[in-house]
Amino acid sequence: MSSLRLVFAGTFILVLAAAGAVHAAEAPPPAQTNPPSPEPARPVEPPAAAEDAAESPAPGVSEAEPYAAPRFQEKIDLDAIQLEPFYEKLAAKAAPEETPLTLEECIRRALKSNLDIQIVSFGALKSAADILAAKGEFDPIGVGSMTYTETEQQASSQIFAYGGISAIEDYRAHGQAGIQGKLHWGTQYDVSMVVDWEENTFNYFIKEWSGGLSVSLTQPLLRGRGKAVNLARVRIARNSEEAAEYQLKIQTMSSLAEVIKAYWDLVGAVEQLKVRQSSMTNAERLLTLNEKRLEIGTGAAIDVVQARAGLAARQSEVISAMSTIADAITRLRNLLNVEPGDPLQEKRIMPVDRPRPDDSEVSLQESMARALELRPELQAAALAIDNARINTTVAKNNLLPQLDVGGSVFQGARGPEKYDVFEGVRDRDDNSMSVTVQGSVPIGNRTARGQYQRSRIEISEAERQLEKVRQDIMLTVRMAYTAIETNRTLVESSTQSRKLQEVNVAAEEKLLELGLASSYQVLDMQDDLTAAQSQEVQASIALEKAFVDLRLAEGSLLDLLGIEFVPPLPDPPIGFVRSVVPFVNKD
Repeated sequence: MSSLRLVFAGTFILVLAAAGAVHAAEAPPPAQTNPPSPEPARPVEPPAAAEDAAESPAPGVSEAEPYAAPRFQEKIDLDAIQLEPFYEKLAAKAAPEETPLTLEECIRRALKSNLDIQIVSFGALKSAADILAAKGEFDPIGVGSMTYTETEQQASSQIFAYGGISAIEDYRAHGQAGIQGKLHWGTQYDVSMVVDWEENTFNYFIKEWSGGLSVSLTQPLLRGRGKAVNLARVRIARNSEEAAEYQLKIQTMSSLAEVIKAYWDLVGAVEQLKVRQSSMTNAERLLTLNEKRLEIGTGAAIDVVQARAGLAARQSEVISAMSTIADAITRLRNLLNVEPGDPLQEKRIMPVDRPRPDDSEVSLQESMARALELRPELQAAALAIDNARINTTVAKNNLLPQLDVGGSVFQGARGPEKYDVFEGVRDRDDNSMSVTVQGSVPIGNRTARGQYQRSRIEISEAERQLEKVRQDIMLTVRMAYTAIETNRTLVESSTQSRKLQEVNVAAEEKLLELGLASSYQVLDMQDDLTAAQSQEVQASIALEKAFVDLRLAEGSLLDLLGIEFVPPLPDPPIGFVRSVVPFVNKD
């Protein structure tokens, strides 16, 4: 106890001594009535430590204590934060000219110039050409040939002994012209006219004409019989053309959806710039208020510095928002395939349309039913199943043995004049007929069996693919519906939050005018207001994009935009005469 009392007593004495020293330092010196005789004054040299402290600046962070806070300086530099360079950058980024662009005009330009749509449209054109090529299998083929032969040879000893002929000369000419081809039932036909001319040693070089007209038919009875087999290529080509049109419709909707969402992204970027500019205006107003309060002596320099720092931050956000607009414009130009010289390329695009209040009702069940009815992917997948079944029919027919029946007839004549041949065709001077049955069975038949097995697997694969497409569509519809409901809620909540923050900022600025708040608190409230405004813009744009995604998932986007999908008309093929004429540029 005695030791504790001594400690308390010593502490109390030290406190009194310190208070007395402070009082002595602050109290004025007492007046002297009889001053002593003056002595020469001697300068008092300050201690070395005090002199060093006076010359050295205020210490910063000590090396021994790297996390120690720097000593607060009494004088605050109001010009430490320069705002003029930011204003210069803002003026440099401002576009000199703008060109307005509506959403409808943006869609029309995309339909004409979007490269993705143009590229996919070639698929439908190629499919139309494939149909023409598949039908060419049944085009008649005109054939013809002409041969002239001269022969001279020594006669054999027997001919010389009995006929007295030492050499044999023979002159022949053979001409043939006809038409051959294939019918849809697999029937192969050949109609040809043959004319021969001959003169030789044996007929004393008297011209002799012969020939006639022949017609032959061959009909498969098993393998290769029927329209289902022989028209398979044509049917597959037609299905492929229809599938290509569905694919073009899919690409058209996807590209338009991408363009529309890019347009709304640009709208959102422009609105975000307005939010940032409004935030910068609030910071400028706060800076002006604090500078006036400092001039009349009711404010502090720290408030001015904080307001300047807040304004600099807002200027940086405005510059960032301008860069976001430039990126959005570049992406929209790319989707629209804007060429040099176009006003949309030379000037800054300014979107005209803005998000409208949403009052439409959305039903998940109706959207799903609409998607199952309208989505082109389902129809294209169904065509893939049909093609697989056609291939299976052909593969199944190829399993059968070959059994063909054929027949031919001939009628003509022989005579010294060429007209005798044609009259013989009419009068049947020379005539003949034949019937042929031909068959073959591949031992093992592994090629046909393997193709048939593969075709059956392709049917199952196509059916699973159709089910996969249906599930993906349902998932896309659900996600788009959920996005709409979520963003509707976000729009409502962010609108209420923005209104509340506007009231808070106004109240906090009023408190600052009364000296009951600091610039830091006002800046904090302004940040909350900016965040609420930004969230409201984001939610509105996200809601517009969610509606686009839902219409795309339903397959009703073109109907909603009032666009009638018309497949591209194929270019007329090259003419027959031009196609067979040699040395003609076919391009």
